[in-house]
Amino acid sequence: MLNEPEGAKTRGTFGCRLTEARVSSGLERKSLAGLLSVSEKTITSWENGRTIPRANRMQTLAGVLSVSVGWLMAEVGEGPVERKSETDLDSVQAMALKEIDEIRQSQRSLISRLGELENLLRELDAAA
Repeated sequence: MLNEPEGAKTRGTFGCRLTEARVSSGLERKSLAGLLSVSEKTITSWENGRTIPRANRMQTLAGVLSVSVGWLMAEVGEGPVERKSETDLDSVQAMALKEIDEIRQSQRSLISRLGELENLLRELDAAA
């Protein structure tokens, strides 16, 4: 394994923590590779401890897997959480959709107000 002390616990490797976080997130290697724009072979290489991602990719990887970079590197900080049940996911999805609708309504209102202000400025400009 890459830079791992001999006799280290299985979970003590970056690759094992990556695998644990990926599985906890419900992602297949191929899906994770697609999200990171790398090959599935690259993910396998990371999980098997042959290589580790560069710093910028590590940050993205941690974000996608909802863990901290510190946890991925040294099991310090926030690790993976158990996947939410389908019911929990449904309620989160419903909440997100509701918030999206509210944002769209607010956006329409702001666009309307922006149009009114532009018309007012044109009228003021024409009167000057």
